[in-house]
Amino acid sequence: MYIVTDTRYPTSQDFDLNKGVFRIDSVHSTVKHANARAKKLMYDGGEIDGGQFKHDIDKVIEQMDHGMFAGIGIGGQGDGSEKGCYARKCQVEYKMIDEDGEDDGSYEYSTGEDERDGSGHGGDKDGDHDGDVQMG
Repeated sequence: MYIVTDTRYPTSQDFDLNKGVFRIDSVHSTVKHANARAKKLMYDGGEIDGGQFKHDIDKVIEQMDHGMFAGIGIGGQGDGSEKGCYARKCQVEYKMIDEDGEDDGSYEYSTGEDERDGSGHGGDKDGDHDGDVQMG
């Protein structure tokens, strides 16, 4: 499974100390859809709990690690409030699911090159055909 995580840093000091507000945004069956969701969060501002958390899109650093997106954007309105956003990090992580239900806590990374596109499997909870689950 591909997990899209979103970490918001209310102030520059929080960013320097790596002290952010972390949440899991969504879970996807393909790296293609997870990367698309992470980029959408990074560039569209992504509304969370009714608040827009935007940063300067000209100050985004993107990286692909084993075919998975990671992005950090800085330069937002980090006023120190709970709803402030000086910086934001969105990334895709891969978690191998053990079909026997036993999780040993290990991670395996994949480039996603052999992943199916997820189409043609009927609609899912978010109304499309990609097998994704939107969180919160």
